[in-house]
Amino acid sequence: MPEFAGLESSSRLPWWPYLVIALSCCVLIWLLKTPGIFLSIILFIAIYYMIDHRPNSAEIDSLRSSVILSVEDIEDIEAQYNRFAHGSDTSSIADRTLKRPELLNTFSTVPEIESFHYLLSNSDRFIQRVRLHLNTSLNTSQLEKLLDITDQRASQLQQAWIDARRAARRYTEN
Repeated sequence: MPEFAGLESSSRLPWWPYLVIALSCCVLIWLLKTPGIFLSIILFIAIYYMIDHRPNSAEIDSLRSSVILSVEDIEDIEAQYNRFAHGSDTSSIADRTLKRPELLNTFSTVPEIESFHYLLSNSDRFIQRVRLHLNTSLNTSQLEKLLDITDQRASQLQQAWIDARRAARRYTEN
């Protein structure tokens, strides 16, 4: 899963800011003595409040909903294929029997159809992994990366679906 590299849940901040804060407090206490103690306490409380109450929760919610929308785009393409493959309406039956029967062949030698079936077979597992990542505590940059990955995957699958339909139609006409 190299595309998910760097998304491991790390809700903790890196350790070095805490070290800088602690050293700053020690310098304040060393230089100012009693006032340094009070300033260090105020500084500590202010920094704790800033870390604990991050104002970007609206952005995180927005990014999460965008990722979910991208996942739904992938699920829509899966639903279109399932309607094509298993639909009982006349247009679906005509489409899969007369116009594009090769699109049902999962072992097709047509490169576009082969590529579509490969992406389609991996999409369920991909969606499960995305949903697992969404259930963890992700920061803004991790969610942006996840959104980028899901958008890329959705557009790849959409383009593969369009290309496979065209290729299946050409294959049937020849």
